[in-house]
Amino acid sequence: MRGLISDIGVSGKWFQVNVMRGLISDIGVLGKWFQVNVMRGLISDIGVSGKWFQVNVMRGLISDIGVSGKWFQVNVMRGLISDIGVSGKWFQVNVMRGLISDIGVLGKWFQVNVMRGLISDIGVSGKWFQVNVMRGLISDIGVLGKWFQVNVMRGLISDIGVSGKWFQVNVMRGLISDIGVLGKWFQVNVMRGLISDIGVSGKWFQVNVMRGLISDIGVLGKWFQVNVMRGLISDIGVSGKWFQVNVMRGLISDIGVSGKWFQVNVMRGLISDIGVSGKWFQVNVMRGLISDIGVSGKWFQVNVMRGLISDIGVLGKWFQVNVMRGLISDIGVSGKWFQVNVMRGLISDIGVSGKWFQVNVMRGLISDIGVSGKWFQVNVMRGLISDIGVSGKWFQVNVMRGLISDIGVSGKWFQVNVMRGLISDIGVSGKWFQVNVMRGLISDIGVSVKLVLWVRQQALPDS
Repeated sequence: MRGLISDIGVSGKWFQVNVMRGLISDIGVLGKWFQVNVMRGLISDIGVSGKWFQVNVMRGLISDIGVSGKWFQVNVMRGLISDIGVSGKWFQVNVMRGLISDIGVLGKWFQVNVMRGLISDIGVSGKWFQVNVMRGLISDIGVLGKWFQVNVMRGLISDIGVSGKWFQVNVMRGLISDIGVLGKWFQVNVMRGLISDIGVSGKWFQVNVMRGLISDIGVLGKWFQVNVMRGLISDIGVSGKWFQVNVMRGLISDIGVSGKWFQVNVMRGLISDIGVSGKWFQVNVMRGLISDIGVSGKWFQVNVMRGLISDIGVLGKWFQVNVMRGLISDIGVSGKWFQVNVMRGLISDIGVSGKWFQVNVMRGLISDIGVSGKWFQVNVMRGLISDIGVSGKWFQVNVMRGLISDIGVSGKWFQVNVMRGLISDIGVSGKWFQVNVMRGLISDIGVSVKLVLWVRQQALPDS
């Protein structure tokens, strides 16, 4: 639709390419099949020798990609991915206004999310890991253990050596350098602080620093955790096993502990009336508010920056929620677990009865979602998804500046990409189908056959 496709060579089975105001050139296909969606982007010099893969690019560039493993999926918006070598099983990379270069994969798989950041010179020899970077830089990382997770926002992590099992590091506008790990694992959260010259000889520890300094710390006992940021802790009563409290320009009052243990991090926020009846949980809040929280499951972890979480009921195993300048309200969880990432969006009235799902929202809205199938993944940027019923196996929906409403799914699976379009009243009775719409309209579509190459081509006007 209003695009250009030139110089395409096909030697495999089949493929589908949709381009609007973009260019795809010099494509060699040696595997089974693949699918590429490009809007105002460029894909060049792609060699495919594995099974299949899927790439979505909007205002980005992907060049010099070699695929020798099974498959992978890459989503890029206003970013650049170059010189990627894949020798493992598969991986998934999401990049928005970032850069990923010189990545070598020797392990099983990994997932990397980058927004306005840079990841370079990453060597992976372990099992897998997950890295989230927002306006930060990760360079010269060596992984020798099992796996780890690193979250960086406007920070820098350099020269990290890992010889233990695993660890988790969160950095926001801070610096971590010259860290030696000899014990089991540890977790470090830094925001506008500095941690240097830390020696660990005990079991494990966790340190959170914001606009403070911790130096020359010797650990000889079991473990400990210290959080310091120009705050105040007063009138604390302890009746349980143990607990940990982090306060930055905030207030914690009326805390009752009846479970095993928990961890709470607060920056310029307020936590009141907290009841703990499960195993443990961890909550990180920056310029937010958490009130009326009931925990009856195993555990969960919530990260909030300039957001609000209220009236949360947990009945499943565990879940993880990351919110930046968003709002999450009235969440009921009865399935296994789920993960929700929200940036400048809103998620309300979500009921979960299936296994699990993952939702990424940026400047969008998701409301009234019912899940009865296995799982699904939804990516929304400046879009709207409402009144979705799922009774099949799974599906994936990518929406940018579009609208999807009143969708019923009774077949196996489907995938819909919409940009500045509208899809309404879709019934699926065949095997599967795929629809890409840009500045168009598709309505009242019935599919009962296996493959439809050209439908109503003569009736469509030439634009």
